This record gives sequence, structure tokens and C-alpha cells, in this order.
Amino acid sequence: MKLNKSLENKIRELAKTKTYPQIAEEIGTTVPSIACFCRRHKIKKTSKWEDKYLPVRRYFMKHSREETCQKFKITPANFKSIMCSVYRKEIAPELRKDERVKTPFVEWEKICIYSGIFTRQEIAEKIKRGSYHVVKDRFKQNKINGKTLNGLRLAQIENYFACSLKVWKTKAGPTLCRFTLVPWVELEDNLQYSKLPLSLKKGIKALAKFQRFIHKTKYNSVVKRNLTTMIGEPQMSKKNEIIEKTNNSMNVFDTKKVINVLEGLMEKVTSQRVDSSTVNAACNCADKITDILRLHLDVERLKIAISKSKDI
Repeated sequence: MKLNKSLENKIRELAKTKTYPQIAEEIGTTVPSIACFCRRHKIKKTSKWEDKYLPVRRYFMKHSREETCQKFKITPANFKSIMCSVYRKEIAPELRKDERVKTPFVEWEKICIYSGIFTRQEIAEKIKRGSYHVVKDRFKQNKINGKTLNGLRLAQIENYFACSLKVWKTKAGPTLCRFTLVPWVELEDNLQYSKLPLSLKKGIKALAKFQRFIHKTKYNSVVKRNLTTMIGEPQMSKKNEIIEKTNNSMNVFDTKKVINVLEGLMEKVTSQRVDSSTVNAACNCADKITDILRLHLDVERLKIAISKSKDI
């Protein structure tokens, strides 16, 4: 059946009380034809769930989505459609379920403690602040790399320590290859087994001080115990032969003055009370020191890889 202008009044009347399938059945045509005709002539149809708009919204105020779907025998997709229509048509606007946290953001130190250990989504759930976008935007806003705030990956540092290191398997990183974390406090405790330049050792000490600062303690053992509580018992890495060329080759980087300045700033900020502003300042210092350390270590790893390839 071909729809024309003469049917507009009839369809308009039927649309007040019936849905597209019901109108199509009565007129004797297809549902897509009715839908296109109504959109073309701006005819508003009756929703299949219109009688449930208000009951569903009222019930949802004190119950979860799953409980609401079970009560009214609707699917999650039906529930989403009903709630979208309710908000769009402004039905009982006073019945709005708003679970957003509107208090000032004071969870920055918690984000720092969990950073590099849990995924962004898990961190957001722990601090009860929306989704992973909250954590991502917070780091982007402060221009901080959250992956290395609590330490380095084992692969980045293991060749520079002639001893076994305590490592923690984190829940962050790729699904099939979670990061193995060596905390700054663990590196500080084993600096005597490393031939890293003095400037880099100072950087590690400053970062360990930052890690103690965000954990609100003066002892490295407390930080390690907190990590064990969060992600389980540590493992011991394999003992490696220390790279003899590390000390000389790394000295070509003239970063001693920069490290000294950053170490002084870290000393100054960690001596103050722990709050959002001091933690933010400490994070920025830690991030810059980590950048320098990572640059040194990555260059050395590249040199080693090239030398091995030449030997082959």
C-alpha cells in the first residue's frame, strides 16, 4: 500500500495511542513505511513503553538498574530507551538519580599510590570517581606520566644491579603481559650493589623519598608492606652480572646539576604536610627525575643491544 497525504490525518490520530507495528497492521503496510512517513511529516508516535515511564523512573530512584529490569520484566536496552525518553520528554524532572561525586577533588595522593599498580579503571573505582577518564584527565592536566611514579619495570633496571631485587607483579599494563614493578624504595635499599653514576643514585633516593611521602611514612619497609597488601607477595628477580661500562658511558650526560636541583626541591616539598598541593608538586618533581633516569637507562639498553648485535 502506498502512503499519501490523504492518510496523514488517519496516521496522526492512530499515532496518539498506537505504536508503529500496530499502525502498520491496521493500515496494511510495513513498519519502515510508517516510520519514514511519520518522520517526513513530523508525526510523533506513542512509545511502546510510555505507560512505564513514570513507574520505572520512580522505582529506579531507590533500586539498581538490574533490580528495575527484573521488576518490570524489561531488558537493559529497553531500560536505556525508557530513561532516554524520560529525560528527553522531561517527565517528572525532580526524580533525577544523580550519583556523581561533587565534593572537591582530594584523592590525588591515592591516585599516586595506585598509579602504575592498577589500571585506570580500577583506580577510578577505588577512589569512587567516575571512570578511567577521571584518572587519565588528572594526569594529563598535571602533565605527569603515571606509569613510573611508584618505580620502574624490571626490564628497565635489572642490568644495573648486581643483586636480586624484590619485584611485584602489578595489575597494570597489557592484559597478557602485566608490568613487573621494582619500587623506588627497593632500588634505594640496593644502591650499594649498583655502579650507576652518583647523579642517578641521587635521583633514585629523591624518588624513594617521594614514595615514602605519599605513603605517609619514614620507612621503606612500610611502603613495601603496603605494596604487598595491595597486590600480593613480592618475588625475587634473577641475579645479574653488573655492566662494567655503565658508569663511564653514562657520565657523558651532564645532568648532575639538574638532579641536584630536583633533589633539593623534593627535599623541600616532602618536609611539608601531605595535601593536594604538596602531593602535586612532589609528583612533578618525581616525574621529571624519572624522565632523566629513563632516558639514561634506555640509551644504555640501546647501546648494549647494538653491541650484542655486532657480536652476532
